[in-house]
Amino acid sequence: MKDIYVTPNGGGDGSESSPCTLEKAKELVRKINQDMSSDINVYLDEGTYFLSTPFVLSNEDSGSNGFKIRWGNKSGSTPIFSGAQIITNWSLHDVDQNIWKASIPTGLYFEHLWYKGKRLRRAWSGWNPNGFKNTRKGVNVVDPNIDISKWENINDIVVSKKFIWRHIPCKVDQIKGRRLILNPKCVESYKVPQSSLGVLNQAVLIWMNSLVISNADIALENVYEFLTDEGEWYLDSMESIIYYKPFESDGFKANSEMIYSTLRTFILLNGTEHNPISNIEIKGITFEYSGGTKMGITAGSPTEPTKANPPKPENALQINAGFSIMVNSNIFMHIGSDAIHFDLKGNDLKIVGNGFCDISRAAISLNQTNTIVSNENKSRVLPENADKFFDGIEITNNYMRYTGIDDIGAAIVYSEFSRNVKVFHNEIREVPTLAVRNGWRFLAWKKHTANIEYAWNKVSDVGQANMGDYGGLYISCCNVGKSSIHHNYLNGAGLSNRNNGIYLDVYTNGVKIYNNVCKNMPQKSELGIGGWLGLIISENNEIFENWTDSKVMVDFSIPDNRTEPSPTNKLYNNYYHSKESEDWPIEAQEVMKNAGLIPKYKFIQQIIDNELEKDYIPLVKLYTYSKEAK
Repeated sequence: MKDIYVTPNGGGDGSESSPCTLEKAKELVRKINQDMSSDINVYLDEGTYFLSTPFVLSNEDSGSNGFKIRWGNKSGSTPIFSGAQIITNWSLHDVDQNIWKASIPTGLYFEHLWYKGKRLRRAWSGWNPNGFKNTRKGVNVVDPNIDISKWENINDIVVSKKFIWRHIPCKVDQIKGRRLILNPKCVESYKVPQSSLGVLNQAVLIWMNSLVISNADIALENVYEFLTDEGEWYLDSMESIIYYKPFESDGFKANSEMIYSTLRTFILLNGTEHNPISNIEIKGITFEYSGGTKMGITAGSPTEPTKANPPKPENALQINAGFSIMVNSNIFMHIGSDAIHFDLKGNDLKIVGNGFCDISRAAISLNQTNTIVSNENKSRVLPENADKFFDGIEITNNYMRYTGIDDIGAAIVYSEFSRNVKVFHNEIREVPTLAVRNGWRFLAWKKHTANIEYAWNKVSDVGQANMGDYGGLYISCCNVGKSSIHHNYLNGAGLSNRNNGIYLDVYTNGVKIYNNVCKNMPQKSELGIGGWLGLIISENNEIFENWTDSKVMVDFSIPDNRTEPSPTNKLYNNYYHSKESEDWPIEAQEVMKNAGLIPKYKFIQQIIDNELEKDYIPLVKLYTYSKEAK
């Protein structure tokens, strides 16, 4: 039997007339997948598959002889994998403030909550609240009317700090007098290692760390005293009670149902370095409601090598050591982590035609938690890392909107240990920082990232966190092989003039940038950063025949003297177009028309945009809002 049929409550033998469970289907596959002569299809029928633990496939569940095992929807059906759990039986706690409460199971802790498909905000201070002052190790209370001695569940309080291009949240460790002291291990993660002196001199390192002390924006979260705005909630984990201040328009009642999730991974393709999983396709499934944590950073995400660590890799669709893996035509929404995450290593990875919205971290990320980090000169690939690359990645025709909510990160993130990456025809909008980027958290400066191509992508509403040194399309450490950025349509670089539309960062070499439309770009730079193009410590790049409505660009490309342009970067035949005019050249109009999803995948945008019509909180409000404490 090469076709196996599954339903949420199946109990049969896996035939079309007698469908089985997911676990039974896995058992049936293992009996026939050792010497395959054609693909095996596991068809998931209509309905919601409520999961409390991940559905795990390993090396034993791989396809053989180059044929795939396809776990996907039955024709015409929409199977839903859900981690949703319900909170109800509410009672009115504070009549004057219209705050309700409900009991939850003892010992339960979660960081995300949804009502009627809308993500709700944990009780918070907003950014830079009056009466609080940022310090290196925490926050001081300078308003004598604020009594933090009455605050409860101290270790559940989160303090977020964001400054220029960095954001790292920490939990409160203790209260001393009128000071909130942060977890010391987390504070240590703000630092930039000495080994990054290959890029930054000692004075710059000191300057960067001083930003945390003097210039960071701060916000406090999960404090009952900040439960003042409609749509906010607070979890008292010690008493196992949740509090909620509903919108008046919600018609909130005692039997209203909230959704939370403690499930972090729906499907785990769990290969290992020595026994990878291969020849698997995940197709046509909707994944909704998973939990996660605000702590740490999305894998591979930092713009510079801080000591911050990514959380444990347990994301909605988690693929460890995957070869010949396709993720095709799925929908991810209301996710408390990364939506799709590849770890360890991989080859021939295709992510095609998926939709993403309401994602706490990255929509798509690739990172190696098994990479060996060394302080040696980074002019070569260390032998112990040589077989840990991702190689052969195609990310095409995906629609991503409202991602990176918690980690203030990019929509697509891949590590510097990646080669032969194609990012084509994706549409990315409303993200806090960058649309597409690779990280350089492992200080892999040279002879690592190679053969990267971004083409025909449509990018808009990036940089919504109002931070600097971000923008649209970004590459760093890319200096092996031929790479290019072409035929992309970038509409805006973000809220800050310190952002770039197209950005080549440290040690990027030999990239061709051509036929891109950069519209609504910064008209001035701040602190010497920002414009339609940014070239930072990068050389021998060729930039030609692009259209832009800004004359502002940056070329700071010599590591020891960042005030002088590199003589090796070649810019020619780039066309300035007046910002006031809509009459773009025909060639530019063709790029604007054809960038983004091809017609076959346009329906994905409608699905995602319809979901976000449920009165969601715009990202710009999340990152700029301030309010008063009670």
